[in-house]
Amino acid sequence: MDEEYSKVIIMQHPISGDRVTILVEYTQKGISIESLEGEYASSEEFEKAYKQAFNGDEFKIWNFIPMTLDDAKRLYTVLAWAIEKSDTRAGE
Repeated sequence: MDEEYSKVIIMQHPISGDRVTILVEYTQKGISIESLEGEYASSEEFEKAYKQAFNGDEFKIWNFIPMTLDDAKRLYTVLAWAIEKSDTRAGE
């Protein structure tokens, strides 16, 4: 994975209070959004923890993430960045 084309944002679940990390990644196939309970500072840390989640560790994968308006704005900003990257790459 190319670090330049991925970003993580950390949010707090507004109901449970759990910290959740969202990885937004641009690939040549499109944009991927993955989420995982916990705080991960980089896409590499996220990917490592994500793989462990499938090995029976106690990490939780979130498929639906309620979020505050501020967190939704942050997600919007990161998605806009990923779309911009995809538009840039499409012209190459």
